[in-house]
Amino acid sequence: MTVPEGEPALLLVLAGGVCLHHWQPALEALPPLARLPLAALAQGLPSLLALALGRLVSPEQWRQTLYGLLPLVWGVLLARHLPLAMTEAGQLLPVTLGPAWPGWSADPHVLAFCQSTAVFTGVGASLLLLRRMLLGEGRLLWWGSGLALLLGAGGRWLVALG
Repeated sequence: MTVPEGEPALLLVLAGGVCLHHWQPALEALPPLARLPLAALAQGLPSLLALALGRLVSPEQWRQTLYGLLPLVWGVLLARHLPLAMTEAGQLLPVTLGPAWPGWSADPHVLAFCQSTAVFTGVGASLLLLRRMLLGEGRLLWWGSGLALLLGAGGRWLVALG
């Protein structure tokens, strides 16, 4: 498998958006001029971590490892947006057509289960993709798989906070 040129950069931008979303409450308490450098740091944190990884492996292995983590980031992004979809989307009919129409809102336990399912599905897909991408790289495959598991646990924790 070959990695498309822009995919690792897409991963870093999406992961930076997740970090920035979770720094937002702290940023809102600051004056406007102090927000910009901290927001840039939050957005760039995944890129800084990826640069540290890039020093340990070859450029091709670096791109393959980042590409293998893309399903995990998609799963975390989906889990982050599920509360909006599962709590407010059910109110579309009553808000649009009037209060006589039925509406629903998901139970918080169901929402947490769906978020966990999205993150763990992303972890599983990342593990499969990493295995496919790094099949001949035994040690790097173990490190990449461990990184995917660690980031999956951290991503689920971040989604639970937010």
